Amino acid sequence: MTQIVMLGCGALGGLFAHHLALAGAQVAAVDIWAEHVAAIRAQGLRVQFPGTVVASPLRDAHTDAAALQGRAVDYLVLFTKSYASREALQSARALVGPKTVLVTLQNGLGNPQLMQAMFPQQTVLYGVTTLTSDTLAPGLIEPRSTTSGVTDLCALDSVDADGALPRFVALLQRGGIAASAAPDIALAVWKKLVINCAFNGLCAVAELTCGELVADTTMWPVLDGIAAEVAELARAHGVDLADDEASRFLRQVAEASKAHYPSMVDDLRHRRRTEIDGINGAVLRECNALGLPAPANRLVHGLVTALEARNAALAA
Repeated sequence: MTQIVMLGCGALGGLFAHHLALAGAQVAAVDIWAEHVAAIRAQGLRVQFPGTVVASPLRDAHTDAAALQGRAVDYLVLFTKSYASREALQSARALVGPKTVLVTLQNGLGNPQLMQAMFPQQTVLYGVTTLTSDTLAPGLIEPRSTTSGVTDLCALDSVDADGALPRFVALLQRGGIAASAAPDIALAVWKKLVINCAFNGLCAVAELTCGELVADTTMWPVLDGIAAEVAELARAHGVDLADDEASRFLRQVAEASKAHYPSMVDDLRHRRRTEIDGINGAVLRECNALGLPAPANRLVHGLVTALEARNAALAA
């Protein structure tokens, strides 16, 4: 049986853990939210669908990766916030054996490269997903776009001598996720960054779902401006992402995820640190280095950063 450890089991990590468990994998989860872990251990991860709540096979949950020490792990899947990646990987270092494959489907830029730098001998799989999910309560998540979302994966630097990529994709497919393997997903990665940059911060500041944000068409020029800046940066990196393609993708995802609150909304509500520095902030750093203007992304980054600072002051 395939042994999988999820580092981060929130809304999206939990959704993938659920589907991997449905596929027959032995899945264990590590998450720092103690109440969430306790609820999963007591009742299994609960997944809410229209009209019903399903108890997932996932019950093996812990707040510390050390609880799993000695277990042979086939896939270590990272689903933490991007700013917590290094610490999470370091905490799970003892779980990484000679054949352990590292997987990330996180937001932002640089996570696969971080994995490779920390574990240079391991195969690294990375990808993007348009699936969305919300956390309703400890131990309870609600998928928002399972029927329409897609997940694409590839091996970093095309290094996959043992066929880890097709095996992992097959597991996802068996568990009910529309997944595919691709030799190069650079375009998909940048299109996902377009979505994160356009929706996450603005939805968080306004406390709106993706659908509510675009219900008034006056927001589209703002969102298209954000998308155009990301697309220009992608082209500077050799990825052929046209402005109109980025804008079309924004509209597709807005329709598919109209009931979804990006996780950044919940982060600001609960005065937690957000991923803004790894999303719009990453775009700003790259644009600054290349001399490209990014006023729309700068505004979103500034708004969220200001709210984070306010929350920190209130907590002090």
